[in-house]
Amino acid sequence: MTDIVNAAGLTRPTFYACFRDIPSAFASSARERLDKAFDGFDLSSFADEADPSMRMSAAFKSILDRLERNAGYFTKILNGPGCQMAYEQIVSFVSNRLRNHSPVSAALNNGVLPPEVSCSAIAAGVTWMTTQWLMQARPISTQDLAKQISIFISYASRNGLGTNIDDVSRLKTV
Repeated sequence: MTDIVNAAGLTRPTFYACFRDIPSAFASSARERLDKAFDGFDLSSFADEADPSMRMSAAFKSILDRLERNAGYFTKILNGPGCQMAYEQIVSFVSNRLRNHSPVSAALNNGVLPPEVSCSAIAAGVTWMTTQWLMQARPISTQDLAKQISIFISYASRNGLGTNIDDVSRLKTV
């Protein structure tokens, strides 16, 4: 703790006025870097396209390029004492982006499940895909991962969780 507050130029009381503990400080720091990676991207403008996945893929590549520059940092955070809290904040952040700033927002907000459930489930998948990529020394390119994420989000929302309840009720149960 002493090393952290000294490096930050804070006193312990100031630190604890801002953060509950070290894990919450690490999680908050990860969230700030994620905010910066997404800065300037509002994917909701692609919503009117028949297949927005190509433009989404290009935007995700730019975001992943930004995240890749911080791969070492995220690896330390996601393997450190604040990892659970950091994962939760990252999933919450991505879920909010899906629900409010993406071309699949309308589908998820009108889907078969409550939007917070659908968005959180898809966000957890995207977070898992991205963190595995970051922590495994990026076995595929940012372009390939961006395509995978775009396809995952598109199929999970438009053909799955974004399906209208009336369409689901017509499906036969197996």
